[in-house]
Amino acid sequence: MEHIEEELLIEYLDSGVITPEHKAHLAECTICQKQLADLREVIDMMDGMGDVPVPDAVQFQISTAIAEEIARENQSSGFHWWQVAAGVALLIVGFAVGKLSVKDQTAEIIALQSQVDILKEVSMVNALQTSSASERLQVVNRIESEKPASSQKLLNSLFQTLNTDESPNVRYAAAQALVRFMNEEAVRVRMAESLELQSDPLIQISLISILTEAQEKHAIKPLRKILGQETINPEVKKQAQIALDILI
Repeated sequence: MEHIEEELLIEYLDSGVITPEHKAHLAECTICQKQLADLREVIDMMDGMGDVPVPDAVQFQISTAIAEEIARENQSSGFHWWQVAAGVALLIVGFAVGKLSVKDQTAEIIALQSQVDILKEVSMVNALQTSSASERLQVVNRIESEKPASSQKLLNSLFQTLNTDESPNVRYAAAQALVRFMNEEAVRVRMAESLELQSDPLIQISLISILTEAQEKHAIKPLRKILGQETINPEVKKQAQIALDILI
């Protein structure tokens, strides 16, 4: 069995719930045990941040961030503690690193930043499951603006949003967020597959443009399919023909 993903370990620390397979693996795997201990140490440290003296200006930023995050997340059904913790930890780490010299920036600070990135990703993926279209749109826009590193879990969530979200605006935003990952072949292939699933003209034209710019040959099949359908929007057909002429 492969090592347990950090996101799952974080969820385990939060909820205490773990699958029997992962529990058995954790009992035997020293690497995952060490990773779990490191995560618990980070979480415990963030839980104890209130006891650490912080300059007034930074303390005000932290308090404001907490208040804003709680107010925003309390309006959705997907609230988790790490959504507040991640934002607060970023402020703390940013302040701490800013005060240290290069040689004083220890491995512990770097490791903490890595864990904060994971916490942020987990919060984004979970927030995409909220019931409000406006909230989902905010999350997708946040992914696009913050430019998180590529991960299978994040990509799967974005493609699920692109292919199944009930809001065309959210689907369009998901397509734009995926553009930054188009250097990955698997993403380009999935984007071409997604074109066959779309019925909204705006989304279709957007994907055609993205795939044409990426010179993705896997788009040829869905483009031909579009041209063969009588019910397709004329402007979509026009863009599909232009794209096909470029790609062939």
